[in-house]
Amino acid sequence: MSKVKAAGMTQLTPIIWITGVAALISLMGSSLKSTVQVYFVPMAHSFGEPRDRFALATTLFAVVLAVASPLIGALSDRYGPLIVLRAGLVVSAAMFVWVSLVQNFVLLTVGYGILGALGYASLSYIPIGVLVDRVFPPDRKGFFYALLTNGTAIGFMVLVPLWVWLEQLTDWRLVMFAVGVFMALVLLPLSFTLRRHRWAGTAAPQAPAATGPRGISILRRGPFAALAAAFFACGITMAFVDVHMVPMLHDHHVGAPAVSSAMVLLGLTEVIGAFVTGMVCDRGRIRMILILAYLLRGASITLLAFAPNAAVVQVFGVIFGTSYLMTVVATTTWIIKLYPARVRGLLLGVLWTVHQVGAALSSQIGAVLHEGFGSYTPLMYIAAIFCVVSIVLVASLREPDESNVIGLAPAAAESETATAGG
Repeated sequence: MSKVKAAGMTQLTPIIWITGVAALISLMGSSLKSTVQVYFVPMAHSFGEPRDRFALATTLFAVVLAVASPLIGALSDRYGPLIVLRAGLVVSAAMFVWVSLVQNFVLLTVGYGILGALGYASLSYIPIGVLVDRVFPPDRKGFFYALLTNGTAIGFMVLVPLWVWLEQLTDWRLVMFAVGVFMALVLLPLSFTLRRHRWAGTAAPQAPAATGPRGISILRRGPFAALAAAFFACGITMAFVDVHMVPMLHDHHVGAPAVSSAMVLLGLTEVIGAFVTGMVCDRGRIRMILILAYLLRGASITLLAFAPNAAVVQVFGVIFGTSYLMTVVATTTWIIKLYPARVRGLLLGVLWTVHQVGAALSSQIGAVLHEGFGSYTPLMYIAAIFCVVSIVLVASLREPDESNVIGLAPAAAESETATAGG
């Protein structure tokens, strides 16, 4: 084997391993939402709570996630994404075991709402975004971010049908306990096989994470405020799927096989949409793909509101699934492209704070509206309206390129990356 080929294999082997393990962690991190998504109704019945009151647990989850996201971003900047991912596995395992054992609704709410949110923030898009920024080549960051975050999509295809199937065989508490044990005994040791790696030719770190006033001030510069405001609609619509969609389908007597197949379609098209988005973003068409994402999101919600039946929910799964990670990948790539590496984790954290404010409102208001009107339809129309607002916001922005980089000269911004910490 030539020296060039040997060097190529040396470069690719750790990248392949990092990609596989990080994607697996992302997959299991999605179970923090998907388990409650599927078991929402039986869990509420177990604690003798109506849906609007039980939704306090998912609302607290969203609120804590909103508050914690900037902190997770700053920690990822300062200490490295790998350390954050490992901490997230510890917290998530503890949450699953806790929730499986408690008999009191207040204790459930505290455990899921606080520990679950901290665990999810530490296993999902924020540290994964920093990991991609630090490890992978500049012209392929969109693709690799789509690849690593597709754990959520695989969760829809594999984990959600698994939870639905297990619901017929066992109690939700046993499922929760088993997931916690798997995270502690399998994923946590596996995460320690990951090591620091930097793609050949990328620059070393240029500055520590900026978390003080100097770092916060950059939030007011460039398109970040508009991107974050648009991302609010992403939070509202994702929370509908995560919290309310399965109960809504139960209300309309859509059977478990139709629900499972819709989730599989959602996950499959999420994978396709994410990869296409990553490749399109790497070719510089970020603005166009983000507008399309919010258009698809709003159209799918409106369609399901008009006809919530077994056939339409399959179409909804395809359209919504296609857009599911389009908003995340495109917005994250936009930020990585324009802003300095030393504050990208912080910016992603603030972005997800806005997202989770929308998710919290969607979670609680949706449940309250259901109790008042017996339907989730008002929430769905509200979500569609916010998607239209997001389209307008994104359409008002310039396409991100070297001419409008924030905080650094274009040449410096192109070369600035950091090593994966932890």
